[in-house]
Amino acid sequence: RDAQESRGLGDVYKRQGKDSEGELQGGPMYFITEGLGKKWKPLAIFFSACAMIGALPVFNVNQLTQAVNDILLKPNGVEVTNYTNLGIGVFLVILFSITAVSAETLTSKLKGGDKLRLGFGTAVPWAYAGDNGQALGFVNMIALTVLEEMGITEDQTETKVFEWSGLIPGLNANRSDMVTGGMYILKSRCANMNFSDPIGVFGDAMMVPKGNPQGINNYADVIRTGAKLVTGAGFNTVEAAKKYGVPESQMMLVEGEVGILAAMKAGRADVAVQTFFGAKEHEAKSNGMFEVTDPKLMPKETLNVVGIGFRKSDVEFRDNFNAALAKVMANPAKMLERAGEYGYDKAQLPPPSMSTEWACSTK
Repeated sequence: RDAQESRGLGDVYKRQGKDSEGELQGGPMYFITEGLGKKWKPLAIFFSACAMIGALPVFNVNQLTQAVNDILLKPNGVEVTNYTNLGIGVFLVILFSITAVSAETLTSKLKGGDKLRLGFGTAVPWAYAGDNGQALGFVNMIALTVLEEMGITEDQTETKVFEWSGLIPGLNANRSDMVTGGMYILKSRCANMNFSDPIGVFGDAMMVPKGNPQGINNYADVIRTGAKLVTGAGFNTVEAAKKYGVPESQMMLVEGEVGILAAMKAGRADVAVQTFFGAKEHEAKSNGMFEVTDPKLMPKETLNVVGIGFRKSDVEFRDNFNAALAKVMANPAKMLERAGEYGYDKAQLPPPSMSTEWACSTK
């Protein structure tokens, strides 16, 4: 009878009560207030608190034990005794304890003496392992510099090398603690892991004669000057140049990176467009003939930002990493020296407008 009356009150006040979005609301907490008056609202709050506490595993062991008895033991002819109830209870306690341990945060693991596991693939010069397994590449150098700012030294880390496609699954399977492989911050990846603030901006760049006499930094400058632009056949830069209005009469398509450098050296082209690191490699091989423009001067849509990846559960550690990263970026000399050995330079420093939130929502 009491239960029937309770359901009746719930139905009455469910029909009367709607939330701010117009959805019907009801339940004991609601009709205590509505049925007994607002002076009884403290009782409704107390009821809500008790309901939340009662949902915790420690308060549900009895219910779970009874469910195991009714669903598994009794139908199979197993006699239910105090000993079986005790056994089930011990098993549930162990199960919940294992769940609690697996949910331990990265911050607490490190405080307990665990090593920080850096996960990356083999992508020179971004991130790769040395002969002794040490972390190499400019992304790892940036990460290690930031970790040192946090008080975590390199000997407190270890490396875990994955196939590229296994980096995020490995992180979420607790086989690594950070992804330092040099991943672009993309919407699809943001759904599966948290990223740090950007550590660099990457994309295409122009390679021009030393001193950049025509002032060419992007496709608009190519059109303005009438310069001959060389790029590789099948490169993404072919479609990009067309998208931004470079006429085919100003474009020269050659076979790959070697053809680009040959065309520039022979004077058959005024400017080349390619990946930033491809352009930097050519700059190094040209004995001072050419220089590479700032990739941030290219159309924003052609640029991507890179971040360090963290599990969704490690928000505290990610936030501490970001705080240390901000200090490193404010005074980047040490970081640039270490990462510079692998081709990273100040042209990669990310502008404030290209944030993680921006990349997660637009890329």
